[in-house]
Amino acid sequence: VTPRIARLKLTPAQPTVYQPSRIRPVQFGDAVELLDYDLAGTPRPGETILVTLYWRALEPLKADYTVFVQLLAPRSPLPWAQEDIQPRRGNYPTSLWEPDEVIVDPHQLQLPDDLPPGEYSLAVGLYRLPTMDHLMVSGSGERLAILTELSVNFSGG
Repeated sequence: VTPRIARLKLTPAQPTVYQPSRIRPVQFGDAVELLDYDLAGTPRPGETILVTLYWRALEPLKADYTVFVQLLAPRSPLPWAQEDIQPRRGNYPTSLWEPDEVIVDPHQLQLPDDLPPGEYSLAVGLYRLPTMDHLMVSGSGERLAILTELSVNFSGG
C-alpha cells in the first residue's frame, strides 16, 4: 500500500467551454454528463482510432470511475475492441472533477487485425473498480451509451 499525503489539482487559467454538436448530451447517474465526442482515424483492421470524449461534472463525485470505450458488433456478447482507463489517460480521476467543469478525455481504440468488415457500434460508459458498479445511463437503465455506428471495411472507411 502506497501512503497518500495529499492530492493536488492544477486548473487552467481559462475553463474549457464546449458546445455539443454530434450528440444530445447523455447523463450517467446524477453526477456526470457526456456532452459530445470526436472521432479521428480510419476504422480498418489493425488501425487505431482516437475517440475524444467531452464530459461535464454535474455534481461532485465521491468515487473514481473508469471510462470504457467499446467497439460492439451486432449479436456479439463481447466487444471487438475496448479501452478501460480513468479519464485523461489515468491522470484526472473523477473525484477531482468540479460541478460544471468540462473534461476533455482522449481514448485510443486499437482495432484488431482480424476485425471482420461490417457495421459496429461505438459505446461508452463508466464503472468503479473493484466493484464493477456502473454509472447507469439516466432514463434508460443501460450501463453504456451508443455514440455512433461505424462501418469497417478493408478499403478505408
